[in-house]
Amino acid sequence: MEGVEGVISCGLRGSMLVIFCVGRVVLIRFRIVLVIATWSAGILLFVRTSLVTEYAIAHTYNVTAGVGQFNGSYVKEYLQSLKDLEPDYNFTIIPYNIQAIAYNLVGNTMQASVAAPINRDCKNPSASCDSYLFTGGLIMTTPWVPTGFENSPLVNINDVPAMQTEFRRGLEEQHDFTDAECSIFGADGVLIGVKFCVAEKAASKGSYMAGMYVCTNGTSSGKCITTDPAPNITTTFSVYSRKAHAITSRSNYTILSAITTSDAELNTNIDLPTFRLALSWLLDFNASAIPATSSIASLFWIAQDQLKSEYWSSELYHTLQSILAFPLWQFNPNNFGNVGLAPKEIVQGLPEEFYTKASITKPYTRIVINHDMYLSFLVLQGAVLAFVWMIPVWLFLFPRRLPQISSYPMLDFAFKAEFQTNSGEGDREEISKKLFNASGKETRKECKSVRVRLYQDD
Repeated sequence: MEGVEGVISCGLRGSMLVIFCVGRVVLIRFRIVLVIATWSAGILLFVRTSLVTEYAIAHTYNVTAGVGQFNGSYVKEYLQSLKDLEPDYNFTIIPYNIQAIAYNLVGNTMQASVAAPINRDCKNPSASCDSYLFTGGLIMTTPWVPTGFENSPLVNINDVPAMQTEFRRGLEEQHDFTDAECSIFGADGVLIGVKFCVAEKAASKGSYMAGMYVCTNGTSSGKCITTDPAPNITTTFSVYSRKAHAITSRSNYTILSAITTSDAELNTNIDLPTFRLALSWLLDFNASAIPATSSIASLFWIAQDQLKSEYWSSELYHTLQSILAFPLWQFNPNNFGNVGLAPKEIVQGLPEEFYTKASITKPYTRIVINHDMYLSFLVLQGAVLAFVWMIPVWLFLFPRRLPQISSYPMLDFAFKAEFQTNSGEGDREEISKKLFNASGKETRKECKSVRVRLYQDD
């Protein structure tokens, strides 16, 4: 005889004896383990999952792009080119767009992006550090962006030279600027005047100090007339070169993302005399015949009370950062401080690093599954599938013949089943006698060790 075995448990419902046949306890537990493994695999698959933005490329073209390091030789050439536009003009020419850009260069999202500080001292949360990455963005690429491709709103510019300028508020060490390190901007009879100083730190090459000091009572004979101490705002800054990818908007030229791709290299070769010349050209309202009240210098003079508060002088501090960053940005090989640059055509002769490619793109999101979690998913799912496929294989190799089940389950159970206890095969009549007058508790006690097997004669 062959059949399928199972544990039976018995209970009473009214006066009727009900016998329930269930699978082995071990089998039930194993099925629970399989269910847990299946759910765990699904959960593990998405643990440490990340979303990554990718870009579908619609068109790629050659460009010159990026921001290089300050080249002092461009300053005099550029100022002369402005003079040549109006030879009979007896004052320094400073175009309006230059003043507009210089006022808020570090906050201009078409030009600069906020970057993580490089200096280790800036890792301290209490340190007042600001770091800006200048990649040039879309507005400093040549040629102009091709038209068309309306469904692709971005331009990705790959592997461009970038300038990172890092500021730390205040002077890190006590320093008294000398007359040679400072320039005074004002005029006799004009109440507005400032003194602007720049110097390199003697103990740290490549680190520079700068300060804007207000001449509260103007200037006289080239001297700053002020209170002691003069209202001021100071900073320490460094300039680095590195490579970066820039992701920009076609519609408004803003830099949406800038990703650095190389280590930062400190620039220790800034030509301070020409750097000061560029700053003087920007700030000397008297030399350019700009009314003092319309000059950049007046921003600091009229805000003497704000300069006494670190919090309320934040806007002025950003202006100071912009003034210092402007010559570095303007007089690099890939900006119009280089008079040899053309607005629409790629020119030859720039350093090789400025020649790269730009792509018109459309962003999409990709799900990235963690490699270790994926392997765990495969192991758990593989174990479950192996067990599932093992069942039909087992039944095929070791077939079981079951009796024909009729419409009379009580008769099927009475005449097609075989009882077995822990001590061996039991007698039906003997078991029936024990159960005939048994209570519910006694019935469960008698039946807990009884097994039933459906059988079929060969």
